[in-house]
Amino acid sequence: MADRPNSLQASAIVLGSRTVPVPELATHLAAIAPRGLTVKRSADIDEDTTTLAVAAIRRLMARTGLPAAGIGQLFLVGADGEDADTTIATALGRPDVPVSRFLSTPEAAVDALLVAFGSEPAGPTVLVAVSDGRDGDPVSAGAAAVALLIGPGSGIRLIREAHRRVARTEDLGTAMSEVVAGLGTEVEHVVVAERLPGDARAFRDASPNGAVTTAPIDRSGDLGVATPLVALLAGLRTVEEGERFDWLVPSLHTVIGARFEAKSTESCEDLDAALHGAASATDPGTALRVRDAWRSHGDQVAQGAFVSLQQYLHEAPARYRLEGQRCTSCGRILFPPREGCPDCPDARLVVEPLSGRGTVYARTTIARGGAPTEFAPQQEAVGTYPVAVVELEEGPRVAAQLTGSGAARLEIGSPVLAVFRLLYVQAGVARYGFKFTGAMD
Repeated sequence: MADRPNSLQASAIVLGSRTVPVPELATHLAAIAPRGLTVKRSADIDEDTTTLAVAAIRRLMARTGLPAAGIGQLFLVGADGEDADTTIATALGRPDVPVSRFLSTPEAAVDALLVAFGSEPAGPTVLVAVSDGRDGDPVSAGAAAVALLIGPGSGIRLIREAHRRVARTEDLGTAMSEVVAGLGTEVEHVVVAERLPGDARAFRDASPNGAVTTAPIDRSGDLGVATPLVALLAGLRTVEEGERFDWLVPSLHTVIGARFEAKSTESCEDLDAALHGAASATDPGTALRVRDAWRSHGDQVAQGAFVSLQQYLHEAPARYRLEGQRCTSCGRILFPPREGCPDCPDARLVVEPLSGRGTVYARTTIARGGAPTEFAPQQEAVGTYPVAVVELEEGPRVAAQLTGSGAARLEIGSPVLAVFRLLYVQAGVARYGFKFTGAMD
């Protein structure tokens, strides 16, 4: 294999905001819980593949200091919304960034990673693999997005790769062992991207030597297309700088393997910290209502929240990333954007990106039956929900929903931060915008 010019330099992971006990969920559905799977992370009512992808990329940018202008190209795996590429690029502030979309399969996530290691765009590649779990098994499917920064420099280097077809009657463990042998001299650490607990048992039985690591799916669920990249992050916890490890991605018909060398791992996300992050404990009934809330809605008569598609797209910079205006005469910050400054009618207005940080100025709770029809599916799924007037640190006050595991505890004066979320579905089209979450969530 020719030398790949790039290395994995940094990573970020975002998990679904709800935790669901899998055994109880299986009982609720009269199904069988996968052995070893105790809890999963599932998407909240306002999370989908688009919002999770944006959250992971923004987290990656914040951890590395990478500006939106510095992204050379964007690879998307699993972001399956009709206009997901445009929405994600706009939310990042780079509507002109080159975007490549891959199939929504774990194998496609591997292909995207291997392509990114060999590509040479004008800037680094940001690869994101995302699953919201809504199209997977209702018992085991979880939600996560993994974003990787791949470009020239020190990091995790790809040494070589190997592929092998698996016949229907062939032992999977033997096939995986042969792929590892094809990668060269035996290494101490092997990472297996298993989809459910126990999938790696066949390899352990066939290759008793060395340490075998898997993705922590017993605490997250089957993360679908994100599983290979989560397993890769799990493997990075087991190696020291300079060590090599093998990465195996088995599927029904193939085994894909790659060997990496860990030149530096300090910029990669702490997977354990992500798994223990803030989340809302959710009972099985609520989890299922949240999962299916938007599937059969979107054509109701608007009762106060109607925004034409043309106007919605025109306002996307403000809605997606809190982009306001500044008066060049008096310096006043305006949000939402408007035609002119109320104090200086003849002054010029310039674009002013807002931090998204603020404090709760006032808050209330929308009771059952009190929501406009656009938000009725949300209310049917989760009941009451909190809304607030938030005073941004730049001065403007905005009204928005509160979200996240600590939303109910936010009070007047609580610090909050704007996050990109699904607001509602109108005429079959998902509408996105900002909500606020506790600054410490």
